[in-house]
Amino acid sequence: MTSISSQLPKRNWPLTRWLGSRVLRLLGWRIDGALPDLSKAVIAVAPHTSNWDFIIGMSAALSLDLDANWLGKKALFRGICGSLLRMLGGIPVDRAHPAGLLQQVVEASEKQKGFLLGISPEGTRKPVTPWKTGCCRIACAARIPLVPVALDYPRKTIRVFSPWIPDDNLEANMARLSRHYHPRMAKKPQNFLPHSAPPGQQPLQS
Repeated sequence: MTSISSQLPKRNWPLTRWLGSRVLRLLGWRIDGALPDLSKAVIAVAPHTSNWDFIIGMSAALSLDLDANWLGKKALFRGICGSLLRMLGGIPVDRAHPAGLLQQVVEASEKQKGFLLGISPEGTRKPVTPWKTGCCRIACAARIPLVPVALDYPRKTIRVFSPWIPDDNLEANMARLSRHYHPRMAKKPQNFLPHSAPPGQQPLQS
């Protein structure tokens, strides 16, 4: 990716932009595709099977100078490290008490002129299915696009796919999202499972 859209929220931090670009180059990663010309979006990043995913994803966001938020477990946001993570857009989530988080995020998106939110739909590095539906629920409720992004380890490529605005057909949208990813993309393929409908519920047709 060679340029940043004028609508994309930016931090205007030259040092961290340089640092993110430097890390990507040192690791041999590149970005394939362009983020759409949007001021608001939910960015769904998968597969998520390793701690390296955060390093690569954050380096990409910094290299693009994106003013983006992301969700992380509350235990990470402690002390000096927690302050740094918040500065980089982190929002702590108490997984034991997640009630109200979706509405808070939707309200934040409505109040801000620019709003980018990165989410791992798997929600964990372990094999899991069904995935967390928050990315589609937030995008649908806020009426903002969902942008699938894949971390393709064999190719060392961050792949950006076309966005769409999810409707209230939740399972159809989750199935559509899941089709962008494959175990062979993951750092640890054995830890990746595609999304499946909850037991007793069949995916709806899109």
